[in-house]
Amino acid sequence: MRAMVVGFPKTGTTTITRALSTAGWRTAHWRINEGFVGILIQANIEAGRPAFAGLERYDAVTQADVCLPGRGLNFWPNLDLTVLDTIRRDYPDCLFILNTRDPAKTIASMRGWGRLHRRIMLAEVPGLPKGCGRSDAELERWIQAHYAAVRLRFGVDPRFVEFDIEDPAARDILAAATGLDLVWWGRANRTNLARQSTGGTQGSSGGSGSRIARKGKTSGVGPNRRPAMLRWLKRLMKRNKTVR
Repeated sequence: MRAMVVGFPKTGTTTITRALSTAGWRTAHWRINEGFVGILIQANIEAGRPAFAGLERYDAVTQADVCLPGRGLNFWPNLDLTVLDTIRRDYPDCLFILNTRDPAKTIASMRGWGRLHRRIMLAEVPGLPKGCGRSDAELERWIQAHYAAVRLRFGVDPRFVEFDIEDPAARDILAAATGLDLVWWGRANRTNLARQSTGGTQGSSGGSGSRIARKGKTSGVGPNRRPAMLRWLKRLMKRNKTVR
């Protein structure tokens, strides 16, 4: 594994995914064909295997957390320093990418992305015990504490890079750290505050290893297909009358 993002969700993981994928890397973002990335990493570590066993075809893990407590799924390898220490031991050349963002904006995105904020409160998250995180102040302390802990642990590591996702220099910093020509950079995923009351999923469309929801493609007979279906039925009935 060449790189792993060790920041929070809603801090540009989809942007990083798209940038790396466009530059030619295969990315594992939240959920891939093999399953949820966080579950795969945790299962490997618990079984005594290298953290990225079975993920050899990927170049970067761009979102490892999965927080779906209603389904009994709660894994945060990107925030767990013990897991990160294990990864560093087994993959000394893996680049740790700490993607930061203004905590106030991060919190607003978490609150606005479906039920992500509620799921975080219902889960036992590294640095944030179950039931905590109701207030913005608690969430900001959690975010800042993780940033500080990662900097303390890996700040002098030559295979560590940090940047604010909204910094105009972010693209150049990531390009220099990865050695890639990042031909694309922008905002790949915008939180729709209307989702706050409609649920939704934690993950989002990402790179070559991610499941992508294609806009406008649906299954079944939806409202937009009914006129065409009615015309087809009328033609069929007319043809049957002619045959008789």
